[in-house]
Amino acid sequence: MILLASLSLAALPQVAQVFEEFPIGVIPPAGWEMRVQHGTQGWSAEYGILDGWHATHFATGAASDSRLVTPKFSLADQESAWLHFQQYVGNSVNRQHHYVEVSVDNGNTFHVLWQDLSPDGKSGQSIDLNPWIGHENVRIAFRYVGTAASIWSIDRVLVWEDSQPPPLIRRSVYQPNTGKVYHLLEWSNWIRAEKTAQLLGGHLASVNSADENDWIRTTFPTGEASTLWIGYTDAQEEGTWQWTDGAQSGYTNWDSGQPDDSSGQDFCSMRNSGRWRDYGPSSGANGVVEWDPSTPTLFASKAIAGGTATLAMSGTNPLSPVYIAYSFFGPGPTVSPWGELNLSTPILAFPPMLSGFHGQVALYIPIPPESLGKKLWFQGLELQTGILTNPVAIQVEP
Repeated sequence: MILLASLSLAALPQVAQVFEEFPIGVIPPAGWEMRVQHGTQGWSAEYGILDGWHATHFATGAASDSRLVTPKFSLADQESAWLHFQQYVGNSVNRQHHYVEVSVDNGNTFHVLWQDLSPDGKSGQSIDLNPWIGHENVRIAFRYVGTAASIWSIDRVLVWEDSQPPPLIRRSVYQPNTGKVYHLLEWSNWIRAEKTAQLLGGHLASVNSADENDWIRTTFPTGEASTLWIGYTDAQEEGTWQWTDGAQSGYTNWDSGQPDDSSGQDFCSMRNSGRWRDYGPSSGANGVVEWDPSTPTLFASKAIAGGTATLAMSGTNPLSPVYIAYSFFGPGPTVSPWGELNLSTPILAFPPMLSGFHGQVALYIPIPPESLGKKLWFQGLELQTGILTNPVAIQVEP
């Protein structure tokens, strides 16, 4: 699904209380906790059944009672709260118990929220947390109980106010001229698309010129998405259109007779012609997210055996020497002069590169056919500042 992945997708406090995609194959991820109450079987990192890396409790036949527990979060000031996650179930005929539990005392005691009765395969789950609003020390646990004869995988764990999960990323594109990343979202209304954009660290795209308008419409063509949400709205004050990222652009490309505010239409879409129309809160389209990293950030495309993969850094100082290091042996940690690396030894590095005027650099590497199935871990370094990028982990796919 994600053709180009940034793995520093920080959840914004006003958007989500928890957001975890297990991006580099470390279980438990930072802030999480794994508790094995009985037996030795616990949760592990796995790649590929769900999107990229995820947490999996494998079927080994050994007895297990294991919790994977989120960091503490607060629902004290929330008006609504829902838990969403993706899951995969295997050998469900042998399943004993897959529980989702909640604690309101920072993990000292847990209560069952939901029991998984799903058939084999992938599914998305949404669980109402509104009965727990008002509590400050909330944690969620994914608890596997039994003889480890079934498989349970989880990914994209999210706690936010919306009863609907965020639209998934359909495709992503790195713009080397600006160092920005654009994500094309699945179909949703404008409000959910903008909240998802903020969850991903950006906003729905602002359009500052005819060239940028044409680039967006060409990059995400009508055969893929006939209508695109962009970040223009007059929801705060009727007739005063503003970009959600605060851009002060004088450019517009309204269609004839638009905007017309018919039935309270406050949200801007780009039609297949590239012209803009306003729509209401119940209308649907594919959101275009624009993300401009402000610190050194590393991206990696999918790695296809026999193809070419792209590694790209953005958010560096202009004309700054940068390194990208990699490992075939895991996510570390390894102590370095620049801090803790999420790479296991031995660590290799590509030759140093000089970032461009916009603080970005891209590296294109051939992937040998015999690399199919291999896993790689990457991390970048801006040498002048000594700042390490986020780590990235991928697996070579057919």
